[in-house]
Amino acid sequence: MVITESLKGKTNTLLNELDTRRGVVCTIAAINTTDAIFAFTGHRMVAIVLGAQLEDNQARVRWRDIYEVTESLETRFADTLTLIGGGENVRQWQGVVGKYDVDAVVVPAQLIDSPSFDGLAKVPVTWRSRTLYVVWTDNCQE
Repeated sequence: MVITESLKGKTNTLLNELDTRRGVVCTIAAINTTDAIFAFTGHRMVAIVLGAQLEDNQARVRWRDIYEVTESLETRFADTLTLIGGGENVRQWQGVVGKYDVDAVVVPAQLIDSPSFDGLAKVPVTWRSRTLYVVWTDNCQE
């Protein structure tokens, strides 16, 4: 249903907000929405997390020993939680943004008041009848 609403052009949906950067590559941090975001936009995700349980290689990367050359799923998940929660302080949060070159973070409404998000574009969107915010940290790579 959420993809259908976005395909039909409903405004203020999470997927349509993230899809406004067509023709460019973005890196997005989110939880519980990563599969739909990736399928709809094709943007990179800090971590593909499907549900509450962490399992090996949820993104189904078909590259043997991928986690020897990139961050482990556990690290990526922990970094995603830091990104959506604003981190312990602004400096830590900005460090994680830089680590993955994050362009947007999908933030639950109850976490939007973090000082880490001050001065950044915060766009309210809907996702399954809930309000989330897309916090833009950059304009993606052109």
